Amino acid sequence: MSNGRINREAWIRTGFAAKTAVRGRSGAALRRPDLAQRFASASSLIWVVIAVAILLNLAPAAAREANGDATETSRRLAFVVGNGAYENIDSLANPGRDARAVGDALERIGFDVTRVMDGDGTAMDSELKNFVETAREADIVLFFFAGHSVQVNGENYLLSVNVDASEPASILEHSLRLGQVRNLLNAADPGLAIVILDSCRDNPLGPVATEKTGETAAPLVFGRGLAQTTGAAGMLIAYATQPGELAYDGEGDHSPFTESLLRYVEDPGLEIRLMFGRVREDVVVSTEGAQVPWVEEAVLGEFYFSD
Repeated sequence: MSNGRINREAWIRTGFAAKTAVRGRSGAALRRPDLAQRFASASSLIWVVIAVAILLNLAPAAAREANGDATETSRRLAFVVGNGAYENIDSLANPGRDARAVGDALERIGFDVTRVMDGDGTAMDSELKNFVETAREADIVLFFFAGHSVQVNGENYLLSVNVDASEPASILEHSLRLGQVRNLLNAADPGLAIVILDSCRDNPLGPVATEKTGETAAPLVFGRGLAQTTGAAGMLIAYATQPGELAYDGEGDHSPFTESLLRYVEDPGLEIRLMFGRVREDVVVSTEGAQVPWVEEAVLGEFYFSD
């Protein structure tokens, strides 16, 4: 009996140990899939994070590449005016060179450029209207003016070469009003309209004049520099200097503003607002703070001159 009890107890102990071992092995076996599943989930999450990071890094380059493809097929038109050989007021040395250089640079980056050099009032007006007709629904439409401009009764006028200082009212007849330019470009309904004014070197007409209209006389008040204006959604207006101030014509081949513009306009992958920021920084440094380029913009999306 004793041996039987011992054997039975030993058997029970052995059986219990075996069951425990089996249960332990089963538990371990049941737990292993949980660990593997958690490891697989963690690995998947890591790969997702890596993939997202790669996509975020590639997105700007992809956008630039897409823009570059669009540049090859998009309609990009520019109207470039350089007025320096004024007939009745002080002439300017650089506007002609500035306009030619800007026009050449724009052509190199895919713009179809219309040029008016030393244009009178009739030529400027008719050529601009013809240009706008061809530019309807273009991707980018750009207007560049280098020359004299003045502020009259709060309106900005871009002077033609035949404006007459002895008859200040001729400004209204022989100049392009900035508001008119803005409205014509808006009417063309481009993806982006750009106005670049390297003007307002000085006011050649004096502070006050009189416009005779029949038996009455209305004063024409000439303000310093150009008046601040507003654009529209999808438009950028860049001035060589801030409102109410004067811009330098420059002592070299180009004005400080155009020289800096030419430095950056063909840089690939440089977004337009960032480009004008660099132009501003250059001009402020080169003029020791005397001239601060100004930009008014409501650009929708990202645009690049060159890719």
